[in-house]
Amino acid sequence: MIIKPINQTHLEHNFEHFTKSAMSATRQDTRFFSGQINNFQKQYKNFGMLDVFSEKLVGFAENLQQKGQKDFAGIVYSGLAKLPISKEKRISILEKAIANAEEQGDKFHVLARVVDLKKLYKSEWMSKKYVKTLLKEEKCLKGIVSDFEEAKKTFKTVSKETATERAYRLRLAFARIDIAKTCMKENPKLALSKIKDAKKVFQSQGRTKEVDFADNLIAQITTRKTRHS
Repeated sequence: MIIKPINQTHLEHNFEHFTKSAMSATRQDTRFFSGQINNFQKQYKNFGMLDVFSEKLVGFAENLQQKGQKDFAGIVYSGLAKLPISKEKRISILEKAIANAEEQGDKFHVLARVVDLKKLYKSEWMSKKYVKTLLKEEKCLKGIVSDFEEAKKTFKTVSKETATERAYRLRLAFARIDIAKTCMKENPKLALSKIKDAKKVFQSQGRTKEVDFADNLIAQITTRKTRHS
């Protein structure tokens, strides 16, 4: 039998007590909760047990979500996105994090986790999963910029503000360029539509380099269509 160091035993006992308290909390003090999670993470890291902590957080986040403690669950999911977890488990966690943020109506955290998911699928360029995340990203960004002030009211955070509406409009333009690049051959009409929408944003924000890039993509599609006509 392996006997754990007394401090390590206390740490695990304290974390277990903390999780039980959070599960039954009647008021969600998100700032205190986030601070506690960060403190436990530092302590587990000091013991060289960050992988153990990650595993504990996975179950904790899922239990919080099931208990309806969605603000707490969102904080844990956000933390998990930055911790060492296998790709398969990270994908599963991100999908649950997206579902949790959608239930809260928090478009910004839905977007953040979708982008995390997109990064994981980027190595599978042109796969259905990658394209699906691109379309999801576009949908999130459209929802944010369509009524930015209203969307901001749903943003649940303890530490930072959102970027500007202008920044999200630019991100939407880049997302549309990414979508266009995946369908230039199979669906040139859709690709052209996405590129032209993106180009309008680039022009309105004085992004001449991006305007030139959009024009180059349009020329590629037009040339290809001419060759096959």
